[in-house]
Amino acid sequence: MLRIFQNIRPFSSIYVFLAGLILRLPMLIAGDPRKNAGTMDVLSQFFELANSSFYISILGGLLIIFLQGLLFNKLCIDHDVIYTHSYLPAYFFMLLNSVFPENLFINPSMLVNFLILFSFFSMYRMYRMESTSVILFYTALFYGCASLIFPSLYSGFVFLIVGTIIFKNISLKDILSIISGYALPWLMLWSILFLAGKNHVIPEINYELDFNFRLQITGYAVLFYILILVSGGLFKTTFNYTKNNIKTRRITLYMIGNLAFMALIVLFKMKEYQFYFPLLGFSMSLQIAYFLMGSKAKKWKIILHYLLLFAIVISLYGEKFFKFN
Repeated sequence: MLRIFQNIRPFSSIYVFLAGLILRLPMLIAGDPRKNAGTMDVLSQFFELANSSFYISILGGLLIIFLQGLLFNKLCIDHDVIYTHSYLPAYFFMLLNSVFPENLFINPSMLVNFLILFSFFSMYRMYRMESTSVILFYTALFYGCASLIFPSLYSGFVFLIVGTIIFKNISLKDILSIISGYALPWLMLWSILFLAGKNHVIPEINYELDFNFRLQITGYAVLFYILILVSGGLFKTTFNYTKNNIKTRRITLYMIGNLAFMALIVLFKMKEYQFYFPLLGFSMSLQIAYFLMGSKAKKWKIILHYLLLFAIVISLYGEKFFKFN
Protein backbone atom coordinates (compact mmCIF):
# COMPACT_ATOMS: atom_id res chain seq x y z
CA MET A 1 0.00 0.00 0.00
CA LEU A 2 2.89 2.38 0.69
CA ARG A 3 4.04 2.19 -2.92
CA ILE A 4 0.96 4.07 -4.17
CA PHE A 5 2.18 7.10 -2.21
CA GLN A 6 5.86 6.82 -3.20
CA ASN A 7 5.48 8.95 -6.31
CA ILE A 8 4.40 12.47 -7.21
CA ARG A 9 1.65 11.64 -9.70
CA PRO A 10 -1.27 14.02 -9.03
CA PHE A 11 -3.75 11.14 -8.90
CA SER A 12 -1.94 9.69 -5.87
CA SER A 13 -3.07 12.69 -3.84
CA ILE A 14 -6.64 11.34 -4.12
CA TYR A 15 -5.54 8.28 -2.14
CA VAL A 16 -4.44 10.58 0.69
CA PHE A 17 -7.97 11.98 0.83
CA LEU A 18 -9.52 8.50 0.63
CA ALA A 19 -7.36 7.28 3.51
CA GLY A 20 -8.69 10.07 5.72
CA LEU A 21 -12.26 9.46 4.58
CA ILE A 22 -12.08 5.72 5.31
CA LEU A 23 -10.85 6.41 8.86
CA ARG A 24 -13.87 8.69 9.39
CA LEU A 25 -16.52 6.49 7.78
CA PRO A 26 -17.44 4.53 10.94
CA MET A 27 -18.08 7.78 12.80
CA LEU A 28 -20.03 9.25 9.88
CA ILE A 29 -22.19 6.13 9.69
CA ALA A 30 -22.67 5.34 13.38
CA GLY A 31 -22.28 8.82 14.79
CA ASP A 32 -20.41 9.77 17.95
CA PRO A 33 -20.96 12.35 20.71
CA ARG A 34 -19.17 15.58 19.88
CA LYS A 35 -16.08 16.09 21.99
CA ASN A 36 -15.23 19.14 24.03
CA ALA A 37 -13.53 21.80 21.89
CA GLY A 38 -11.01 22.61 24.60
CA THR A 39 -10.21 25.96 26.13
CA MET A 40 -10.83 28.61 23.51
CA ASP A 41 -11.24 32.36 23.96
CA VAL A 42 -10.39 33.83 20.55
CA LEU A 43 -12.79 32.94 17.72
CA SER A 44 -14.87 30.74 20.04
CA GLN A 45 -18.10 31.69 18.24
CA PHE A 46 -16.55 30.73 14.89
CA PHE A 47 -15.71 27.22 16.08
CA GLU A 48 -19.12 26.81 17.70
CA LEU A 49 -20.72 27.66 14.35
CA ALA A 50 -18.31 25.41 12.41
CA ASN A 51 -19.21 22.47 14.67
CA SER A 52 -22.96 23.12 14.68
CA SER A 53 -23.39 20.29 12.15
CA PHE A 54 -21.88 16.88 12.97
CA TYR A 55 -21.29 15.84 9.34
CA ILE A 56 -20.14 19.23 8.07
CA SER A 57 -17.64 19.44 10.93
CA ILE A 58 -16.08 16.05 10.14
CA LEU A 59 -16.04 16.47 6.35
CA GLY A 60 -14.87 20.09 6.65
CA GLY A 61 -12.09 18.99 8.99
CA LEU A 62 -11.09 16.30 6.49
CA LEU A 63 -10.83 18.85 3.68
CA ILE A 64 -8.76 21.20 5.84
CA ILE A 65 -6.30 18.46 6.81
CA PHE A 66 -6.11 17.27 3.19
CA LEU A 67 -5.27 20.79 2.00
CA GLN A 68 -2.66 21.22 4.74
CA GLY A 69 -1.13 17.87 3.82
CA LEU A 70 -0.85 18.84 0.15
CA LEU A 71 0.71 22.19 0.99
CA PHE A 72 3.17 20.56 3.35
CA ASN A 73 4.00 17.95 0.71
CA LYS A 74 4.65 20.73 -1.82
CA LEU A 75 6.94 22.40 0.70
CA CYS A 76 8.92 19.16 1.10
CA ILE A 77 9.26 18.77 -2.67
CA ASP A 78 10.12 22.40 -3.45
CA HIS A 79 12.89 22.49 -0.84
CA ASP A 80 14.14 18.88 -1.13
CA VAL A 81 13.33 18.25 2.52
CA ILE A 82 13.59 14.48 1.95
CA TYR A 83 15.60 12.72 -0.72
CA THR A 84 12.64 11.15 -2.58
CA HIS A 85 9.72 13.18 -3.85
CA SER A 86 6.47 11.43 -2.92
CA TYR A 87 3.12 11.88 -1.21
CA LEU A 88 4.27 10.08 1.92
CA PRO A 89 4.56 13.27 4.04
CA ALA A 90 0.98 14.23 3.13
CA TYR A 91 -0.25 10.68 3.75
CA PHE A 92 1.29 10.36 7.21
CA PHE A 93 0.16 13.89 8.06
CA MET A 94 -3.39 12.76 7.30
CA LEU A 95 -2.95 9.67 9.51
CA LEU A 96 -1.48 11.58 12.46
CA ASN A 97 -4.33 14.07 12.32
CA SER A 98 -6.77 11.19 12.62
CA VAL A 99 -5.39 9.62 15.79
CA PHE A 100 -7.95 10.93 18.31
CA PRO A 101 -11.70 11.50 17.82
CA GLU A 102 -11.28 15.15 18.84
CA ASN A 103 -8.99 15.67 15.83
CA LEU A 104 -11.71 14.70 13.35
CA PHE A 105 -13.84 17.78 14.02
CA ILE A 106 -13.02 21.33 13.00
CA ASN A 107 -10.90 22.58 15.87
CA PRO A 108 -8.46 25.39 16.77
CA SER A 109 -5.37 23.27 16.07
CA MET A 110 -6.30 23.20 12.37
CA LEU A 111 -6.13 26.98 12.19
CA VAL A 112 -2.88 27.00 14.16
CA ASN A 113 -1.38 24.42 11.80
CA PHE A 114 -2.18 26.66 8.84
CA LEU A 115 -0.26 29.48 10.52
CA ILE A 116 2.66 27.19 11.38
CA LEU A 117 2.69 25.94 7.78
CA PHE A 118 2.81 29.50 6.45
CA SER A 119 5.70 30.19 8.82
CA PHE A 120 7.57 27.25 7.23
CA PHE A 121 7.03 28.67 3.75
CA SER A 122 8.40 31.98 4.96
CA MET A 123 11.35 30.61 6.94
CA TYR A 124 12.55 28.30 4.17
CA ARG A 125 13.30 31.32 2.01
CA MET A 126 16.11 32.10 4.42
CA TYR A 127 18.80 30.36 2.38
CA ARG A 128 18.06 32.62 -0.60
CA MET A 129 19.57 36.05 -1.05
CA GLU A 130 16.63 38.00 0.34
CA SER A 131 16.07 40.42 3.20
CA THR A 132 16.25 38.14 6.22
CA SER A 133 14.66 40.76 8.49
CA VAL A 134 11.49 40.80 6.38
CA ILE A 135 11.43 36.99 6.27
CA LEU A 136 11.79 36.74 10.04
CA PHE A 137 9.13 39.40 10.61
CA TYR A 138 6.53 37.48 8.61
CA THR A 139 7.58 34.15 10.13
CA ALA A 140 7.16 35.59 13.62
CA LEU A 141 3.89 37.23 12.57
CA PHE A 142 2.40 33.82 11.80
CA TYR A 143 3.59 32.45 15.14
CA GLY A 144 2.22 35.53 16.88
CA CYS A 145 -1.20 34.95 15.32
CA ALA A 146 -1.02 31.30 16.39
CA SER A 147 -0.29 32.38 19.97
CA LEU A 148 -3.60 34.28 20.00
CA ILE A 149 -5.31 30.90 19.71
CA PHE A 150 -2.90 28.81 21.80
CA PRO A 151 -1.18 31.21 24.26
CA SER A 152 1.34 28.46 25.05
CA LEU A 153 2.99 29.38 21.75
CA TYR A 154 4.16 32.63 23.32
CA SER A 155 7.52 30.94 23.80
CA GLY A 156 7.79 30.36 20.06
CA PHE A 157 9.88 33.49 19.68
CA VAL A 158 12.71 31.64 21.50
CA PHE A 159 12.41 28.77 19.02
CA LEU A 160 12.51 31.23 16.11
CA ILE A 161 15.68 32.82 17.44
CA VAL A 162 17.30 29.39 17.72
CA GLY A 163 15.95 28.45 14.28
CA THR A 164 17.41 31.59 12.75
CA ILE A 165 20.84 30.64 14.07
CA ILE A 166 20.55 27.41 12.07
CA PHE A 167 20.28 29.39 8.84
CA LYS A 168 22.56 32.37 9.52
CA ASN A 169 24.47 34.41 12.05
CA ILE A 170 21.72 36.21 13.88
CA SER A 171 21.89 39.97 14.36
CA LEU A 172 20.14 42.46 16.63
CA LYS A 173 18.02 43.54 13.65
CA ASP A 174 16.85 39.93 13.20
CA ILE A 175 15.89 39.63 16.88
CA LEU A 176 13.94 42.91 16.73
CA SER A 177 12.15 41.67 13.60
CA ILE A 178 11.08 38.49 15.42
CA ILE A 179 9.87 40.41 18.47
CA SER A 180 8.01 42.93 16.29
CA GLY A 181 6.29 40.18 14.29
CA TYR A 182 5.24 38.42 17.46
CA ALA A 183 3.93 41.58 19.13
CA LEU A 184 1.92 42.96 16.19
CA PRO A 185 -1.08 40.54 16.37
CA TRP A 186 -1.44 41.14 20.11
CA LEU A 187 -1.24 44.91 19.72
CA MET A 188 -3.90 44.78 17.02
CA LEU A 189 -6.16 42.60 19.18
CA TRP A 190 -5.77 44.84 22.21
CA SER A 191 -6.51 47.91 20.06
CA ILE A 192 -9.69 46.35 18.67
CA LEU A 193 -10.86 45.30 22.15
CA PHE A 194 -10.02 48.74 23.55
CA LEU A 195 -12.05 50.49 20.83
CA ALA A 196 -14.90 48.05 21.51
CA GLY A 197 -14.79 48.93 25.19
CA LYS A 198 -13.86 45.42 26.29
CA ASN A 199 -11.20 44.22 28.68
CA HIS A 200 -7.87 43.42 27.09
CA VAL A 201 -5.60 41.48 29.38
CA ILE A 202 -2.69 39.16 28.74
CA PRO A 203 -3.94 35.57 29.21
CA GLU A 204 -2.27 33.50 31.87
CA ILE A 205 0.61 31.39 30.63
CA ASN A 206 0.60 28.03 32.37
CA TYR A 207 3.70 25.89 31.84
CA GLU A 208 3.15 23.47 34.73
CA LEU A 209 4.00 19.86 34.04
CA ASP A 210 1.09 17.48 34.43
CA PHE A 211 1.73 13.77 34.15
CA ASN A 212 -1.86 12.76 34.87
CA PHE A 213 -2.46 11.46 31.36
CA ARG A 214 -5.92 9.96 31.95
CA LEU A 215 -5.67 7.99 28.72
CA GLN A 216 -7.42 4.80 27.71
CA ILE A 217 -5.00 1.91 27.31
CA THR A 218 -5.50 2.29 23.54
CA GLY A 219 -4.26 5.89 23.81
CA TYR A 220 -1.04 4.79 25.48
CA ALA A 221 -0.50 2.13 22.82
CA VAL A 222 -0.91 4.39 19.79
CA LEU A 223 1.25 7.18 21.25
CA PHE A 224 3.99 4.72 22.16
CA TYR A 225 3.94 3.16 18.70
CA ILE A 226 4.05 6.54 16.95
CA LEU A 227 7.00 7.46 19.17
CA ILE A 228 8.82 4.32 18.01
CA LEU A 229 8.30 5.22 14.32
CA VAL A 230 9.37 8.82 14.88
CA SER A 231 12.46 7.66 16.77
CA GLY A 232 13.33 5.41 13.84
CA GLY A 233 12.98 8.39 11.49
CA LEU A 234 15.20 10.55 13.69
CA PHE A 235 17.85 7.81 13.79
CA LYS A 236 17.79 7.45 10.00
CA THR A 237 17.88 11.24 9.57
CA THR A 238 20.93 11.49 11.84
CA PHE A 239 22.68 8.60 10.08
CA ASN A 240 22.18 10.18 6.62
CA TYR A 241 22.61 13.79 7.72
CA THR A 242 26.04 14.36 6.15
CA LYS A 243 24.84 12.96 2.80
CA ASN A 244 22.49 15.91 2.28
CA ASN A 245 23.32 19.31 0.82
CA ILE A 246 23.62 22.35 3.07
CA LYS A 247 20.10 23.59 2.40
CA THR A 248 18.52 20.25 3.29
CA ARG A 249 20.67 20.00 6.43
CA ARG A 250 19.45 23.35 7.67
CA ILE A 251 15.82 22.57 6.98
CA THR A 252 16.21 19.16 8.62
CA LEU A 253 17.64 20.72 11.78
CA TYR A 254 14.86 23.31 11.80
CA MET A 255 12.17 20.61 11.55
CA ILE A 256 13.77 18.60 14.36
CA GLY A 257 13.83 21.78 16.44
CA ASN A 258 10.16 22.33 15.65
CA LEU A 259 9.41 18.76 16.74
CA ALA A 260 11.18 19.32 20.07
CA PHE A 261 9.43 22.66 20.66
CA MET A 262 5.95 21.34 19.86
CA ALA A 263 6.58 18.23 21.96
CA LEU A 264 7.30 20.48 24.95
CA ILE A 265 4.04 22.35 24.33
CA VAL A 266 2.09 19.07 24.29
CA LEU A 267 3.91 17.89 27.42
CA PHE A 268 3.05 21.05 29.33
CA LYS A 269 -0.56 20.82 28.13
CA MET A 270 -1.05 17.14 28.83
CA LYS A 271 -4.50 17.73 30.35
CA GLU A 272 -5.66 18.66 26.85
CA TYR A 273 -3.10 16.59 24.94
CA GLN A 274 -5.59 15.55 22.26
CA PHE A 275 -6.15 19.18 21.19
CA TYR A 276 -2.42 19.95 21.02
CA PHE A 277 -1.26 16.68 19.47
CA PRO A 278 -1.92 17.85 15.85
CA LEU A 279 0.80 20.49 16.34
CA LEU A 280 3.27 17.60 16.09
CA GLY A 281 1.79 16.52 12.75
CA PHE A 282 4.20 18.21 10.34
CA SER A 283 7.44 17.19 12.03
CA MET A 284 6.29 13.70 12.98
CA SER A 285 4.89 12.89 9.54
CA LEU A 286 8.18 13.95 7.98
CA GLN A 287 10.18 11.63 10.24
CA ILE A 288 7.83 8.68 9.74
CA ALA A 289 7.88 9.20 5.95
CA TYR A 290 11.68 9.31 6.02
CA PHE A 291 11.78 6.11 8.07
CA LEU A 292 9.38 4.08 5.92
CA MET A 293 10.35 5.27 2.45
CA GLY A 294 12.72 3.34 0.23
CA SER A 295 12.89 -0.29 -0.89
CA LYS A 296 15.18 -1.72 1.81
CA ALA A 297 13.48 -4.02 4.34
CA LYS A 298 10.31 -3.58 2.31
CA LYS A 299 8.32 -6.29 4.08
CA TRP A 300 9.09 -4.88 7.53
CA LYS A 301 8.05 -1.40 6.43
CA ILE A 302 4.75 -2.75 5.12
CA ILE A 303 4.12 -4.48 8.46
CA LEU A 304 4.99 -1.32 10.43
CA HIS A 305 2.66 0.72 8.21
CA TYR A 306 -0.29 -1.63 8.72
CA LEU A 307 0.37 -1.69 12.46
CA LEU A 308 0.12 2.12 12.42
CA LEU A 309 -3.22 1.96 10.63
CA PHE A 310 -4.45 -0.65 13.12
CA ALA A 311 -3.29 1.47 16.08
CA ILE A 312 -5.13 4.54 14.75
CA VAL A 313 -8.37 2.59 14.22
CA ILE A 314 -8.14 1.21 17.76
CA SER A 315 -7.44 4.71 19.12
CA LEU A 316 -10.49 6.11 17.32
CA TYR A 317 -12.97 3.34 18.00
CA GLY A 318 -11.33 1.02 20.51
CA GLU A 319 -13.11 2.42 23.56
CA LYS A 320 -16.36 1.12 22.07
CA PHE A 321 -14.93 -2.37 22.47
CA PHE A 322 -12.38 -2.04 25.31
CA LYS A 323 -13.35 -0.53 28.64
CA PHE A 324 -9.90 -0.38 30.28
CA ASN A 325 -9.06 2.85 32.12
